[in-house]
Amino acid sequence: ETLLARLSAVDARGALTDAGRQMLALPLPPRLARVVVEGQARGVASEACLAVALLSERDIRIAARTDVGGRGGRRGSSHDLGGPSDVLELMDRFAELSDARFDARRASYMGLDARAASAVARITKQLTSAVRQRAPRPDGVDAVDRAVQLALLAGFPDRIARRRARGERALTLFSGKGARLSETSVVHDAPLMIALDAEDVGREVVVRLASAIEPDWLMELFPGMVEMNDELVWSAASEQVEQLGRITFGSVVLDEERKPAPPSAQASALLAKAARAKIAELDPDGKILGVAARLALVAQHFP
Repeated sequence: ETLLARLSAVDARGALTDAGRQMLALPLPPRLARVVVEGQARGVASEACLAVALLSERDIRIAARTDVGGRGGRRGSSHDLGGPSDVLELMDRFAELSDARFDARRASYMGLDARAASAVARITKQLTSAVRQRAPRPDGVDAVDRAVQLALLAGFPDRIARRRARGERALTLFSGKGARLSETSVVHDAPLMIALDAEDVGREVVVRLASAIEPDWLMELFPGMVEMNDELVWSAASEQVEQLGRITFGSVVLDEERKPAPPSAQASALLAKAARAKIAELDPDGKILGVAARLALVAQHFP
């Protein structure tokens, strides 16, 4: 029920929404059905159907694919150069193999599984025949790509992940857990993404397929899930109490601002707590307690 609410399939009372009724008409699980419905609304129904087919079937890339990488496609990207979305990259590679009529030899050369790609083609055809476009098609490749990425986000709002540092593959998931972006992913630079396919391999969670998103897209699609919080924190770096403003989506921090906290009882309490911790660090034997006792005695008799 929580997932259906996040997908806008049901309203606050639990009743089906218009999007929910459209999802119900599709032979797909809720997440993938939501992707198709959003794709219809954004004029990229056929692309959304292909994306869903790629996500629902086994990976069209063969096991020994890490040294093959993407071959550019219509976006001119490659595995080495990176790209905005693993799904868009797969769509490009599928299109290349489709142009080759799913020839097994050509597929092997491209590092693709011809049988898996043929299954994706069948599912795409079935889905495309069952849906219709509900909006004008975006103008240009970039606009189409953006619409597909937004459709993917609509189906996976609780799979948001943030890169912990630029250039690293360590991620923080919507749940707060840590994860690692697979070496095969083309999403090299995006700080914010959707973890479309993640697997717990024991010691860590590996995100195999990701798609970059923009913070503004979350405000557009899920304004009720974006939270703004202000709190006072002690900063050991600046040695002062700071006011921390955060915009979060689940456990993922979208934006953060720090500034010196104005005087208040709460700020004073945090400062005192930090001072006590510092005293304990500088006086491990507790000699300050004797000083405090003498001061208390003086204060009692000579207020």
